[in-house]
Parts: sequence; structure tokens; C-alpha cells
Amino acid sequence: MLGFVTGASSGIGEAFACRLAADGWDLAITARRGNRLHALAGRLADRHGVKVRTCTADLTDPSELAALERLVTTAEPDLLVNNAGFAGYREFCKAEPKVIADLVTVHAMAVTHLARAVIPAMIARGSGAIINIASLMAFSGPLPTTRCPTARYTPPPKHSR
Repeated sequence: MLGFVTGASSGIGEAFACRLAADGWDLAITARRGNRLHALAGRLADRHGVKVRTCTADLTDPSELAALERLVTTAEPDLLVNNAGFAGYREFCKAEPKVIADLVTVHAMAVTHLARAVIPAMIARGSGAIINIASLMAFSGPLPTTRCPTARYTPPPKHSR
């Protein structure tokens, strides 16, 4: 069985890759930090005797996302773990447009494109699974900005007549 894990160079993605390898899954792992990715691949292959393919990719780059999408389509994994992400959180009015675009690309577009790429093979063979990891930042609206920077909106001042 083949597991494909994005954002595998650290955190939850690395934990997924380690657990899947310990359970005997061959892996395709991807992240933007190639040195950490290759080191993880070597450790998993040595420790668990599984095959581990690496692909260094920055999912904010449209050409790298398209290449990864082609790779996922060809690999036909039994499991896709969409975990890639990054924190660009700050007060919304202070967020640079590029950071906003990158957040949407990695957290929404990449997830959608990669899921769409694996689904036809999963349907054809009658099995497969997709796990989408989301940040708890999605539920952080009520937290004070000193604890967790979030987007906040204040109504405009009332005009006097």
C-alpha cells in the first residue's frame, strides 16, 4: 500500500509518515524543506524497510503544485494525507496580499487539486482514503490578539447627521 503525505518534513505530517512506515506502508512524501525530507526518508526506509519516494515542492508555486498533482495521479496512492501548511497569521488588515494568496493556495487550492487527482484511481479500484489536516486557527476568532493573531473587523463609526 502507498501513502502520500504532504508537509512531511515536520510536525503532524512527519508523525503521519512515521506511523504509516511503522505499519509497513510504502510512502511518497513531500515538503518544501528538501534536506529534512530526505533525512526522514532515509530514517524511515532504514528503520522500517519500506520504500520512500521524496518530492521537494513549494505548493505556493503553481508549476510545482501542477508537477505534484501529476505525480500523485501517476502514483495512485491508497491514502492521501493533505497536511502541507504554514502560518501567515496576523491582523488581517496588516497581512500582505502575497501572504494571503499563498495561504489560500496551500490551504485550499493544493488540497483540492491533490484530492481531485487521486479520486479517479480510488473510485476505479473501489478503495482509498483522503485525510485533510486543518489548523485549529480556523476556530481562533474569539481569542485575544495577544494570544493568537486573528482577523478582526470593527464596524465603521456611526455618522452624525
